[in-house]
Amino acid sequence: MIQPTHAPPPAPADASLRELWGTLRRRRGLVAGITVGAVALTMAGTFYMSPKYESQAALRIVAEKKGAGGMLEQLGEMADLGALTGLGTDDLDTDLGIMRSRRMVDPVAEAVGLQVVLKAPRRPRSEVLKVIAAPRDRAVGVYRLDRQDDGSYAVTTEESEAPVSPPARVRIGAPFSIGGVTMALQPSLGAKPPARVRVLIRPFREAVDELQEQLAVDRQKSGSRLVELAYRHKDPIVAAAVVNGLADGFIAYKRSTSVGESRSSAAVLRDQVASYRTQLAEAENRLRNFRESARVLAPEAEAEAEIKRSGEMQVRFDEMRVERASLRNLLAEVRAAPRGSSTSAYRKLATFPSFVENPNVNELMSSLTTLDNERVQMLGRRTDEDEDVRLLNTRIAAIEQQLLRMADDYLRSLDLQLASADEAIARVDAGMAAMPSRDMTFVRLTRDVKMLNEVYLLLQARLKEAEITEAVTQDAAHVVDYGLVAREPETPKPVLNLILSIVLGLLMGVAGAITRDIADPTVRSSRDASEATGGLAVLGSIPRIRTIPRRPVSVGMPRAVVPAGPDRLIARSDPQHPASEAYRALRTSLTHAVTDETPRTVVVTSARAGEGKSTSAANLAVTLAQQGTRTLLVDADLRTGRLNALFGARPEPGFAEALLGRALLSEAVLEVALDDSEVPLYLLPSGAPPRNPAELLGSVRMQALVEEMRALYDVVIFDAPALSGLTDAAVLGKAVDATVLVVRPGMTDRDALEQALAQLRLSRAPVAGVLLNDVLDGRLV
Repeated sequence: MIQPTHAPPPAPADASLRELWGTLRRRRGLVAGITVGAVALTMAGTFYMSPKYESQAALRIVAEKKGAGGMLEQLGEMADLGALTGLGTDDLDTDLGIMRSRRMVDPVAEAVGLQVVLKAPRRPRSEVLKVIAAPRDRAVGVYRLDRQDDGSYAVTTEESEAPVSPPARVRIGAPFSIGGVTMALQPSLGAKPPARVRVLIRPFREAVDELQEQLAVDRQKSGSRLVELAYRHKDPIVAAAVVNGLADGFIAYKRSTSVGESRSSAAVLRDQVASYRTQLAEAENRLRNFRESARVLAPEAEAEAEIKRSGEMQVRFDEMRVERASLRNLLAEVRAAPRGSSTSAYRKLATFPSFVENPNVNELMSSLTTLDNERVQMLGRRTDEDEDVRLLNTRIAAIEQQLLRMADDYLRSLDLQLASADEAIARVDAGMAAMPSRDMTFVRLTRDVKMLNEVYLLLQARLKEAEITEAVTQDAAHVVDYGLVAREPETPKPVLNLILSIVLGLLMGVAGAITRDIADPTVRSSRDASEATGGLAVLGSIPRIRTIPRRPVSVGMPRAVVPAGPDRLIARSDPQHPASEAYRALRTSLTHAVTDETPRTVVVTSARAGEGKSTSAANLAVTLAQQGTRTLLVDADLRTGRLNALFGARPEPGFAEALLGRALLSEAVLEVALDDSEVPLYLLPSGAPPRNPAELLGSVRMQALVEEMRALYDVVIFDAPALSGLTDAAVLGKAVDATVLVVRPGMTDRDALEQALAQLRLSRAPVAGVLLNDVLDGRLV
């Protein structure tokens, strides 16, 4: 009785690793091919990729100092400026945006001549061409310079957006112009001049867009005010010129902005100082004339206190009145300015003395300037009706209205203070009305002089501060490191690319091998075979038999000596070979494949032809005979039997003649002498092919013949034809004790194996298990 089938246990982790290793060994050609392909493609791309050089510069941006703004600062704190602008309190982000803006990059791109691109030869532009002047959007096209016999170069227009008349000939080192772009071939080319030079002059905007795309501007680390500028270009000199030009341009921009604001504040203060100087001189003259005419030497003691009090109040009143008048005029000018034209009117508002040091006003103006720059850049690519432009205009208008509201609030507060001060002065004047007319006049004139003098001194002190600030304005940014001309290209990196391509190729190769195995419908391992057969036991694993020398085998009727077959009879030709050991292990496994007794009649078959069933049956029979067992090997393939050729024996009479009764079993059986074995191997060839093999195998005569074989031999091995499309093996399997299915990894189809097993079970043939044949590494998971 055959042991019942059972589901295979779950594969352990080490089994899965061994299966993966087996997959990689089987697909090593695929893995190697994918890896080599990935390396080849990567290195080809690396070779054809133009090298790019990187230059870096570092700037330190000084934080702006913001003073207290008194009542204006309190008004600003009541308004949520951060929510309105969306820019936060740190102005460093604004500076980073300015560095990336077209206002900064346009002059640098034009100065460096980024619109001039060297297409050939593949060398840095500065080694071949010197760009002297490259105005914007001039002579856009492709131009070719071909070397002549006299050393000059003939200029040809390959492509051009507009008619251009280039010079007919140019010489090395001599400047030449193409549509306004002035260039010169480098004098160093004289040592080894190229045969052809191709130059692309592209649109200026395209060059600027590429610069902005390749430019990296970022703070060195979080919380730091060190900013790094990095730019990559095919020419290391151009890369360094770009970052250094941007650094210098930004410093100049910050300096001009700071000096402009200081000059604006000083100009306003100078006008006010000049006005009060005139008023003070007139008041002093009036007081002197009055004292001379009225002969007043000194006011009374009680009048001095009133004078002092009245003077202080009048000084404060006049300061506020002057400030109110100036603010009203400035607000009228701001409101009269066309909406959306520029931020210049609001810059005047920010330079008002009471607003200069207010941090909230400075923050609003910084936000307004940034947004206005963004709007100018955006209008270069879009229209006023664009949604983003309209949203930007809305934000700008909101900030402008916030500035106006703050100024209006401050103006109203001045009105209230003036009204209050006027009432206080009126009360003091009423108290002094009882004083003598002469004293009253003296007090009034003295008060005017004192008030004007104090206001004059105050304005003069502020003017001095503004002039000092204007004269010694500290730069808001400093260069820490200028960009250097790179010696080695940043990209490509051949060694790194090679390593990455190998790693990526291996990963892709492993993935391809696994995918190929997953999609492979064939059986690849013992676990696959067990799963495809519903848990049948794997009786053995036969490694691939390598080529060995042929050895003679004795075959006779009853005894004769003939040459041996090919190297497939490994159990006979090389008993120490691993395959021979595997066949002996199969012999042992087959002995224990039944629960009650050793099977004496065994059918060896396979799902399809070419899977090694005949070789397996022959070697199994040889190992049984070498053990001293009387073994009969029957070629039961009545259609295309080949065992006689394997042993070098005559084909008939054989199994077919014995079934048909044309020959006795003893007449058809041959003896094969084996070395080191006293018991020979008995061989029954297939005989002449009959017309109805399946009917013969299922006949009563077949059953009688099997019983006769049982009586004469210890073990009978039947080499049956493959089950694909034939029923011979299934019919024969009903008459024997056990059936062995031969599976060849990488060749046996899962579906075919399942169908073969179903065919055997349908005929109720006892199946002992499966045998893995032609295993590459001698072992499978």
